[in-house]
Amino acid sequence: MSRSVRLRAARSIALALVASSALTAPRPARAGDAPEPDRPAPAADPGHARAEGAPGPEHRVTSADLTGDTWRAAGITAGAFALTGLVAIPKTTDCRICESNKLDQHVRDALRWSDTASAQHASDILASGVIPLLAVGDAWRSTSSLGNAARDALVVAEAASLSSLATGIAKSGFARRRPGLPTTGQTSPSGNHSLWSGHSSWSFSIAVAQATQDTMRGDPAAPWVWAIGMTLATSVAYLRVAGDAHWFTDVLAGAAMGSAFGAAVPLLEKRLVHGVTISPAPGGVAIHW
Repeated sequence: MSRSVRLRAARSIALALVASSALTAPRPARAGDAPEPDRPAPAADPGHARAEGAPGPEHRVTSADLTGDTWRAAGITAGAFALTGLVAIPKTTDCRICESNKLDQHVRDALRWSDTASAQHASDILASGVIPLLAVGDAWRSTSSLGNAARDALVVAEAASLSSLATGIAKSGFARRRPGLPTTGQTSPSGNHSLWSGHSSWSFSIAVAQATQDTMRGDPAAPWVWAIGMTLATSVAYLRVAGDAHWFTDVLAGAAMGSAFGAAVPLLEKRLVHGVTISPAPGGVAIHW
């Protein structure tokens, strides 16, 4: 079994466990408190919350909504990883993009390590171990709840899975020849999977997704999460070039695509990010999301 296959399997198993945790974790208190049934509440600020029983076009978010969102996100995550495995099945030994450009050649000459294997190994450790573990740890720190932390991790897993699917499609579609290989003739299928960098897109999708969730919740530590996450993800991109596994433009494209998924998924899954909170209001309670 190749190293790339082992890494994909480890990532899929880890994120499957995350999804299972989110589905089986105890319901968070912010989503489980029921409003008092016998006390009418006046309308709250329509731009932020709606009191129980008050008229308005908004749909009141319930714990059932969060459960449905969780199942949907878990289904998308599982489906994206399954499709990623399918798109990786077709193999091509011929490149479609065989030549590099002057920028890529210049950056390769400047950043490539003499011990490329060590750089690649370091990128594996950061991308498959350090960054995901720190994201899970930050989810726990930011939410202080197993259920809410698991939902944070599920949103991150969804972003990473969609990024991985897009990366798999791109690698097979572009079939760009990796650095250090002949630009003519055939090579192993992985030798034509340079564009774009899967390690980079994976790392940036996780780092950006977790930092975006903290920002959406107004977490005071969000700037630090951004700084640490971007530093580590950028280190992965650098190590992929230093390890002569990718061209500079490969890691740029991977970083851009991973960041796009990392930002978009939490914004689309805002109910999972925020949950539901019940707060006192004059004459009753107000529901916020």
